[in-house]
Amino acid sequence: MKSFRNLVISGVASILMVTALSLPVVAAGGSLTIPISTVVKAPAGSTHVLAEKFVDQNLVGMSCDVQATGENQSSVHPGNNLVITSGTGTITLEDVERAANVITPANGELVLGEKIIVTLIMGNDKVFSGGMKLEFDCQEQPKLIEVCRDGEIVAIKEDERKDTDSNPPCPVELVQICRDGKIVDIKPEERKDTDTDAPCVLGEEFPKELPNTGLDSVISGLVGASALVYGARELVTSRQNLRRDLLSR
Repeated sequence: MKSFRNLVISGVASILMVTALSLPVVAAGGSLTIPISTVVKAPAGSTHVLAEKFVDQNLVGMSCDVQATGENQSSVHPGNNLVITSGTGTITLEDVERAANVITPANGELVLGEKIIVTLIMGNDKVFSGGMKLEFDCQEQPKLIEVCRDGEIVAIKEDERKDTDSNPPCPVELVQICRDGKIVDIKPEERKDTDTDAPCVLGEEFPKELPNTGLDSVISGLVGASALVYGARELVTSRQNLRRDLLSR
C-alpha cells in the first residue's frame, strides 16, 4: 500500500511538472510613479529627468503597452510636457498643467530598452508642480529565424517556415555562357552584352580557311603528283631495260 501511495504521489508530481512546463509564457509588466507633490523650477525649454527605472532583463526587447496619467495640482503652468522614453520609442503627455487639477492620459506601445525614463520639458512659466503614474504590460514577441526563400534571406516565425525554405546563406545560382570562345560559369547579373549562350560557335577567333587550301597549295599538289607519275614511269622503263639485258645474254 505504501509503495502504491508513493507511486500515486510520484505520478501526480510528474503531471504537475509537465503541466508547468507546457504553460505559455505569462505576460509581465511593471509601474512607475512620480509624486504629485513634485516641484521643479528651471529655465523655459530646459529638460529634467523626473524618474528613471531600470527594466528587468527578462523584459528588455519586449513590446509593452504603456498607460500613463499626468496629474496636476491646483496651480496652472501651460506648456509643461512629460516625455516617456525607453529603447528608441517615446510617448509624450502634452501640456499636463494647462488647467488646475487636470488629468492628462496617454498610452502607446514601447519596445523596452535597459531603462524607462520620464523627462520634463519646461514651459514658459519656468515652474512644474505635478506628478504622473505609469503602468506597462508586456507580451513576449515571437522569436524570428532567418531562412533562404526565393534566393533571398528573410526573417520569419518558426511556424511560417515552408518546405521549400533552406538555411542561409542562399546558394549562388550560376549559368554557363560562351565568352571569348570559352565556356565559363557566371552569376546571371555578371552577363555581358557580348556573351552568348553555351555551347560556343565557331567565330572570328578561328581561321576562315583550313590549312593548305589556297592556290599555292593546289599547284604544289599537282607538281607533286606529276613527279610521282614521272618516277613511276622511270621505274617501269628501268625494269624493262634490265629484262632485255638478261634475255640477250
